[in-house]
Amino acid sequence: MFRGMRKALAAGIVAALLATTALAAGCATGPESSPSAETPAAPSPSLAQYSAQFPLQCETIQQTRVNAKGILIGHTVENLQEICEAPTVRNQNGDPVYDKDGNVQYLEAAYDPETDHYDIDKLSDAQLEEMNLKSGCVSCKTTRFNDIYAQQGAAAFGNVYNAEARAIVDNDYFDCAMCHDGEPSAKNLAPQLMFFPAIGGDFVARLDPKNAVCGQCHNAYDYRSSIHTEEDLQTIDAFRNGYDVDGLFETCWEDGVNFETDPATGITESYVLHPTVELFMDTKMQELGVTCVDCHMPQSTAEDGTTFTNHFSANSPLESEDSLTYCLNCHERQGIASTEDMAAFVRAQEAELAEGMAALEKREAAFKKALEQAVAKTGADDPALDDVKKLYAKVTWYDMCLATGPSESPGSQAAMLDWRDILKKAHAACDEGMAALA
Repeated sequence: MFRGMRKALAAGIVAALLATTALAAGCATGPESSPSAETPAAPSPSLAQYSAQFPLQCETIQQTRVNAKGILIGHTVENLQEICEAPTVRNQNGDPVYDKDGNVQYLEAAYDPETDHYDIDKLSDAQLEEMNLKSGCVSCKTTRFNDIYAQQGAAAFGNVYNAEARAIVDNDYFDCAMCHDGEPSAKNLAPQLMFFPAIGGDFVARLDPKNAVCGQCHNAYDYRSSIHTEEDLQTIDAFRNGYDVDGLFETCWEDGVNFETDPATGITESYVLHPTVELFMDTKMQELGVTCVDCHMPQSTAEDGTTFTNHFSANSPLESEDSLTYCLNCHERQGIASTEDMAAFVRAQEAELAEGMAALEKREAAFKKALEQAVAKTGADDPALDDVKKLYAKVTWYDMCLATGPSESPGSQAAMLDWRDILKKAHAACDEGMAALA
């Protein structure tokens, strides 16, 4: 059961149907929406199995942090259970729908006044279907989805995540087997979730394992709602146009994923989340051999002197002395002498990106207003506006690629993608679109 924060009517939310709470994208929950201490999630069976053998790794998996938006970030069972099981308004793929502040909307039908909790077990399969709570939501959060798929086939992606499916997962979120083929070891690191290689094909096979295991979740794939049969699964070619920001856009545009169209105006906007593994490729850091694991799961030393791989992968490298020390291996050549200086250097980059994103959002808003005015004159179905509508959708795509998700603070992705190039492309698309409307 989940305790959501009940707020007054705001932003057009119907109080009789919904109550709002903070729940972040990816692996995050708002500090006021975490499960009640009275009903803690059961420990992951995988972590329970290996906790005695790998106590430091298992302990650090359970760490959390509060980011600049005040949102609790972490891969704990509690966080992922709420993301996957909380009775919230969800999109067509079964993921919670977030506003720009990382807020979601809880379904009033699941509210239990006696416990002051939202209880998913109060909802029927029909209600779960209506709220789009699909098993596909967990396809990147536990290897137990592989078991659901083994029983249900490709239909598992669109089937409701009901009590039967949740019993298969059994709270085993972010389990060791997601990233290790067999008993956990640095030597058997490889993506184990069936969805990632099935959709990614050759691109996934080329990835460094220390990027691939993170890319299982942090990718641009959003095909889950369109998978109904094995043929659907086998014929998707997510990287036929390449893995760069423009190639990803063209593929998603052609396939109708990662976009939402306003039926009244025909104007389409992107909602793509965390295309991190793709956009990290070909950056300077990736070309130098730096991986996700190197920065986000650094080598740490315990109080007794034991060296281990820190599994607090949701931590910000800027808040990790071990990560910043690793950064200095290269950045000392730039005259950066300390971890404090290293953090300041990156934060300056983040501030510059945030400023650029703010400027882009203003231009994006002006572009949308001009496009809406054109639609009002000629009609939503005017084919003469098709190219301009695509350009506007592309601007929103660039914007979302820079943001990566509503839980992230503007600019926080500066170290992970070629953001200056993306900003340049976004402004060029604005220029072209506005000129066409002039």
